[in-house]
Amino acid sequence: MKKLLIGVLVAAVVLLGLAFAGEKLAAATVANRVSDAVTRAVPGVGSVSTTVEGGLVAPQLARGSLSQVHVTMTGVPLDGGLALDDANVDLVDVTTSSPRTAKTITAQAMLSTTQIQKLLGDAWKVTPQGDALQISTSGALPITGTVQPVVQSGQLTLNLTDVTVLGIHVDPANIPAVIKDRLNGLTAGFGKLPLGLHLSGVTVVPSGVNITAAGSNVNLEQG
Repeated sequence: MKKLLIGVLVAAVVLLGLAFAGEKLAAATVANRVSDAVTRAVPGVGSVSTTVEGGLVAPQLARGSLSQVHVTMTGVPLDGGLALDDANVDLVDVTTSSPRTAKTITAQAMLSTTQIQKLLGDAWKVTPQGDALQISTSGALPITGTVQPVVQSGQLTLNLTDVTVLGIHVDPANIPAVIKDRLNGLTAGFGKLPLGLHLSGVTVVPSGVNITAAGSNVNLEQG
């Protein structure tokens, strides 16, 4: 009898081990497929890492959708020329068959001053100042502008709140064209967000601009 009980316990442990191994394999396989779909939808992305959340994966696969998926990305290119340094994305109700879709997506991302600086060019300097950005050039005609990033109708807008030329404040109606051109370039450089996301918030921080975005009924196989 004792040997029988030991045999049953050993068998149970083996089966649990196999089930655990099978669950880990299923989770890894699904995560890789989601990462592949996101990589195809966001051409040029630096890296993509996916974690399947919401409990055991096997029941979710049987249901045909994943309750919650967390994706981290680095080097996320925007179609206007800028790139997000990193992005953390939460997807809800992700279908497991093609076309892979997500019912809702929320994202947080960082647009660093380094990325903004690249688009402005070497002649300009960008510096976070409280809840705004200060852009300046110290050439033959020193110009400094204070810019407030805001969201309007899901798009990034840069409100110019103050301009000085040679240290003298300039009336908004007489803003130098060079400043206007730079702001237009920055706005155009932001362009559209990938995965059909819409901008919902921007916050200036010491390292750049924090961005929040959201989307619904998103096709993960289309950028």
